[in-house]
Amino acid sequence: MDKTITLLLFEDNPGDAGLIKKMLEKSTDSYKLKNVETLYEGLNLLKSQQFNVILLDLGLPDSDGINTFLNVHSKSFETPIIILTGLNDEKVGINAVKKGAQDYLVKRDVDSRLLERSIRYSIERKRTEVEKQKLLEEVQQFAEELEVSNEELQATTEELQAANRELEFASKYNRSLIEASLDPFVTIGPDGKITDVNCATESVTGCSRDELIGTCFPDYFTDSKKAQSGYRQVFLEGEVRDYALEIKHKDGQVTPVLYHSSVYYDESGRVSGVFAAARDITERKKAEGELKRVVEELKRSNEELQQFAYITSHDLQEPLRTIASFAQLIERRYKGQIDSDVDDYIDFIVDAAVRMKDMIQGLLYYSRVGTRGEELESINIEELLEIVLSDLHVIIEENEAEITYDELPILIADKKQLIQLFQNIISNAIKFRKVDEQPKIHISACKDKERDEYVFSIADNGIGIESEYFNQIFKVFKRLHTIDKYEGTGIGLAISKRIIECHGGEIWIESEFGNGSTFYFTLPKT
Repeated sequence: MDKTITLLLFEDNPGDAGLIKKMLEKSTDSYKLKNVETLYEGLNLLKSQQFNVILLDLGLPDSDGINTFLNVHSKSFETPIIILTGLNDEKVGINAVKKGAQDYLVKRDVDSRLLERSIRYSIERKRTEVEKQKLLEEVQQFAEELEVSNEELQATTEELQAANRELEFASKYNRSLIEASLDPFVTIGPDGKITDVNCATESVTGCSRDELIGTCFPDYFTDSKKAQSGYRQVFLEGEVRDYALEIKHKDGQVTPVLYHSSVYYDESGRVSGVFAAARDITERKKAEGELKRVVEELKRSNEELQQFAYITSHDLQEPLRTIASFAQLIERRYKGQIDSDVDDYIDFIVDAAVRMKDMIQGLLYYSRVGTRGEELESINIEELLEIVLSDLHVIIEENEAEITYDELPILIADKKQLIQLFQNIISNAIKFRKVDEQPKIHISACKDKERDEYVFSIADNGIGIESEYFNQIFKVFKRLHTIDKYEGTGIGLAISKRIIECHGGEIWIESEFGNGSTFYFTLPKT
């Protein structure tokens, strides 16, 4: 690293603080260390100064344990925090990492190389987290800008439609009326010669009314042949709407317009000429171009996010496999030979590596939903459900679950994704069953004729959830229970929601805590 790294050390033990300082002096990097002995002093300092890294002792005179980390983290969210723990509070250090700390170091095991490496990695990991958050915020901003552009385009379209309706009632030329308009208006004789114009036409062409009258209408457009064809078409068909042309100003400037033209009649009822009104669509063209740019940018950002999620998930699996393999090797060779704490640590490592692998695989699948689906096909949901129940045979038998279903429809969908959908919801219903009651699950579907779709329901007699958590359960990695009570990655329902949305449907839950849950989702008939 080229620049000086500023460190804030929370440490009330002068000996430990001095040791940290000596370790940093041995480093090849340049560090500037500020030491505070109390939580109060450090929080006040963070109000006025920023640091590259915070080294945090969890046992301060005015705070202790995980609350120390939470207080500091809330005041300096974007600064990476490394926990310094004693032997007795190592589990608290692990908990702090789960809540956002970048690393934790046991004081007695710290040396200058370990400390330097932890600082380097913490800064890099935090930078990656911040960049990812900024990327997500940019995607959200693009989506909002796209929505605004759509609204503006819709407003412009509605204005054009209003102008069209007004022109339908116009049958005869009225000089005072056309001069009151800011849009170019022209009357054209059967020979294609201009017979009258308004001030807006003079402005857009750069020619006076006297100069325009008697000249050929097509001569004032970039594509004269198209203009000539347009006014002839009006004489043949009676009107032309939304006819796109570009008016040439005599200084070379070009104005894109949409012409709305109709014939008008003399007193005897014979066609006397063409009445043509042009709407300047310069701003609309700009809006369309901006809209196209935003759509392309949003598409690119989405593709980059999907690629990022895939690459990150894929590349993280290799080191996890190595960690799990060596942890299991240590477990087989040394478990029971050292002490119970070491056995616990080994179990923590193995469990965490396996759980992280499951989470990464879940995230990888989540990122692929909607982009790597199978071909849509006609699916008999009852036959598909038999496949699902066969796949879940073991947990159904182990929990003595009773699963029933009504007559289910045939529809067009992605078979592989629907199997995943039913597996996720049914396995959840079995997992979150009541301890003293046989799990019972019932599946049904009814047709919504107005919306041309089926509404499915999967009801269970499990533990249920409170209404305040109805939306949270469909978010990635959102769990309502601890991992030691209920296994799982917390991504199953998020995947289910994504599958339903990719099919053009919706998913929601109705539940009462202690009285079971019913998941509803809709799927189009075709």
